[in-house]
Amino acid sequence: MTEADLAGIHERLKKEVQTAGGEIAAIYHCPHGWEEGCECRKPSPGMLFQAQRDFHLDLSRTPFIGDDDRDGQAAEAAGCPWVKVSEEQTLLEMTRSILDGKADFSYRT
Repeated sequence: MTEADLAGIHERLKKEVQTAGGEIAAIYHCPHGWEEGCECRKPSPGMLFQAQRDFHLDLSRTPFIGDDDRDGQAAEAAGCPWVKVSEEQTLLEMTRSILDGKADFSYRT
């Protein structure tokens, strides 16, 4: 996938979320290959630390929702609580739990 392809996907995603009444403040991605040893490709926590700097986040109180074990490894390295979405715990269900104040963000897979 090219950077232009990815940018197109991100723009469509932002528009869909905006149409539904939401907003995406930022999207982070790693442009590096697996063997480059960067700090931003998960499971390294670099993108979480970048978001922390950009938005002045307290990562210990900022839940990270992911769909891959590497997401959990990155969250743990950054000190973030995290939840892995799955067929049993979908992103929609997790979002509703957050909005209802009922989400349980502990370190778990």
